[in-house]
Formats: sequence, C-alpha cells, structure tokens
Amino acid sequence: MSLPSQPSAESLKPVGSDDLPVAVQELTSLSFMQPSAAENFWRKGWVKGLLSGTALLLLCSFLLQVMVQERDRLAAQSPAWQGGLEQLCQVLGCHVSPLRQIESISIEGSSFQQVSPGLYRLGFTLKNSALVQLALPALELTVTDVLDQAIIRRVLLPSELQLDTLTLSAKSELQAALLLDLPVQNSPNGRVAGYRLLAFYP
Repeated sequence: MSLPSQPSAESLKPVGSDDLPVAVQELTSLSFMQPSAAENFWRKGWVKGLLSGTALLLLCSFLLQVMVQERDRLAAQSPAWQGGLEQLCQVLGCHVSPLRQIESISIEGSSFQQVSPGLYRLGFTLKNSALVQLALPALELTVTDVLDQAIIRRVLLPSELQLDTLTLSAKSELQAALLLDLPVQNSPNGRVAGYRLLAFYP
C-alpha cells in the first residue's frame, strides 16, 4: 500500500501580491457574486424617478385626505384657509361647516317658567370656552314632575332657537330666551315641578 504523496513546497507557497488581481477576478466572475437583474433594474434612473414620483403622489393624496377630513377644524383655526377649503369642497362635493366641539360649550344659566296654560318661557346662556368659533348646539329640554320623572321632552335645533347666528364666537357667551308651546299635561305625580336642559350636537 503506497502512501499519499506529500504536497510540494511550491504548492504550499502563499499567494503573492502578483497573483491577487487574478484571484479577485476569478472570484468576482462567479455567478453569485454578480449583481442580479432585479438589483440592476431598481438602480436605473427612470425607476428611481418613478418611485419618487409615486411616493410624492401618495403623500399629496394623504395630505388632501387629512384636509378634507379636518376641513371644519382647519377653517376655524385658520380663517384664511376657508376660501380655499370651500373651493376644494365644491370640487369634491363636501361643505365647510362651523367646528363642533361640544366639550367647549356649557350652559351657564337657564330658566323655565309658565307664561300661560301650555305656554312656557325658556331662557338660557351658552358659553364657548374654546379659542375658536364653534357651531351652535341643539338643546334638549326635559320637563319633569315632583318625582323628577320626565313628562315631556323637546329637542330644539339651532334653527329653532330664534337667534340671528348659528355660531358661537371664541371665548364668548350668548344669552337667549324663547316661548315654547308645550302640550304638558299633569302627570300622575302632579304638576310640572322642574326641568333639565342639555346642549348637544345632533
């Protein structure tokens, strides 16, 4: 049985600097070291331009959606924008309305008294604590008996409040009074004894 031949000293000689370019060339010639066709495609100038344009278009579309969604708030906080937002809504089929922010509206005082049978006078003061103009809310009037049970409920829309405006200015109060024809009948627990007044947006 013959022993395997030992490697010669020349075969064990380290690769010299003169051999490096050849080795690198052979290494880079391997298929897995070459850029793939897909990588070359995404590096092309027109592809990069198309991707940038698409990203810009998506960003503009997102900003437009936010503007339409928040149009009432933008118009209230930046009145100079209202004209442009109204023109935009003419194209998109929407409309700009006064901002609704019920947490900034409170009823500071109210009164409810009978003037004649079936006729009542409701007085109230609405306060807007926000720094922007807000839409006038609706009011829900609940007339109660001596046991605080509801006898009748009446919803008064902003257009029914007999006011010259449908908005509340920033940091302002609005006092109003109106006569209501209420078909209130005596409940089993007696006559009208009280009321509750609530502001809300329908």
